[in-house]
Amino acid sequence: IHFYKRMSLTDPDNHQRTIIHIDIDCFYAQVEMVADPTLVDRPLGIQQKNIVVTCNYVARTRGVGKCMYVKEAVGLCPDLVLVNGEDLARYRRVSSGVYSTLVRATECEVERLGMDENWVDVSRMVEIRMREGYQNAGEKNLMGLECDEGCGCEERLLVGSIIARELRELIRSEHGLTCSAGVSYNKLLAKVGGGVNKPDNQTVVGAGGVGELLGRLDKVTSLPGVGWKMRELLDGWGFGLLVLTR
Repeated sequence: IHFYKRMSLTDPDNHQRTIIHIDIDCFYAQVEMVADPTLVDRPLGIQQKNIVVTCNYVARTRGVGKCMYVKEAVGLCPDLVLVNGEDLARYRRVSSGVYSTLVRATECEVERLGMDENWVDVSRMVEIRMREGYQNAGEKNLMGLECDEGCGCEERLLVGSIIARELRELIRSEHGLTCSAGVSYNKLLAKVGGGVNKPDNQTVVGAGGVGELLGRLDKVTSLPGVGWKMRELLDGWGFGLLVLTR
């Protein structure tokens, strides 16, 4: 499904779309915890060579971070459990399973981003639910849904939030994995918004919520496409914090 190409050519300011970004929380670590539930409450890191490429949230509360050297991670958390994650076969199988679940459940176009992220264009599902009726369960974490264009995007995003919650519950039921989600009218806002209330939560970003969204981010690396090399460059210029670039 050539979703990326089609969506890339779509006007990012087109409020008729409803895009959900699904991000599996600490993916590698969760896969290992599903396989061995005794790891759930222990600080867990996934090791590739001499790097902890990711870790669970128990380890993060102890100061361990992604892409940290093993020596540094163990120094911060001596009881850190390290699992070798160099064989990616199991992670790929789980990733494909989640992708298949999203395609089957939505019958919409799904774009994979790495092994732990997916975008889903649920615009058609939203329109069907709006025609057939839906129950608002009191959606939370809503940013700037008010829109001056009178295009109806507020209701579409609310319905998209309901669908996002259902998809997260389905992935938990079928795969034992928690996910975070972002809902918006374009891919960028959906992805960035989904990272605000991690883990196991979701955020809706409307047309009036961009300023609030940026205000909730601290580092420039929170923006897609800005990696550590770019951050080092911006740090050198005194712009390492996102607020300084606005």
